[in-house]
Amino acid sequence: MSDDRTKLLMIELNEFCPSYLKKLARKYNLYYLNKFLNFRHTSTSSHDEKEFEGLDPWVQWVSIHTGMKSDEHGIKRLGESKKENIKQLWNYLSEKRNLSWAVIGPLNSSRGSLNGCVTFCPDPWNYLEKPYPDELNNLLELPIYASKNYLAFNFFTLIKKFFKLLSFFFKKENFFILKVLIPEISKIILRPGINMHSLTTLFDYVLVLYYSKIKSIKNVDFSIIFLNHIAHLQHHFWEDFPNVHPQMEYGVKICDKIMKILIKDINTQKNKLLILNGFKQKK
Repeated sequence: MSDDRTKLLMIELNEFCPSYLKKLARKYNLYYLNKFLNFRHTSTSSHDEKEFEGLDPWVQWVSIHTGMKSDEHGIKRLGESKKENIKQLWNYLSEKRNLSWAVIGPLNSSRGSLNGCVTFCPDPWNYLEKPYPDELNNLLELPIYASKNYLAFNFFTLIKKFFKLLSFFFKKENFFILKVLIPEISKIILRPGINMHSLTTLFDYVLVLYYSKIKSIKNVDFSIIFLNHIAHLQHHFWEDFPNVHPQMEYGVKICDKIMKILIKDINTQKNKLLILNGFKQKK
């Protein structure tokens, strides 16, 4: 594949409130968040009207990726992706345009055909879907276990999966991710503390760092990066501005670092960017 082909990156930032995020970006002088929030924008509406009956992010993202209404694709539950005769955007582009692709983390996504696949990483709730390449299994086992058992951890299982996670980071080509994370973990210890929320935020950061490695060594024509931590933090820590919970403050600062990595090389004719927000969340 020729490297002079136009590349497209889709950043999917799940369920955020643009006006709230703008206030946070200004408050903390977050250059890259401000940059993308000031892009030209448009909006679309779903025919679904009721929550838990189709009007849910894990349903709507499937519609975005397939071009099908919820009653057409039939996927309604979180963690569900296996349906016959559903072709997702990356498989379509690979088949019709012979494009290479990298898809990281979209809700209820399925890899489909390996044709054109550079890397595929399912979301942690979609534990029946296998990642590609196999090294991602060691990265995902702990997040998947946490998403399934967060109310009742087994200590020994947790330790076992933690060591698998370390084996991913200690691979020579992934060790740079650990070096980036160590100072971040040090910050978290001081504020807001190590917990499920801060670790969920770091998980998005790890996926983006991994993608940056893949993109630096392999040709990728079409990419999707799904980020869920802002939605997660808004569900739990959305305070009336100007009050900002430390967990939310840390989350938006990490989001700014993520955006810096992802959009730094977009300002050329051969690199295009589309940012999607599945649901404009309200408090």
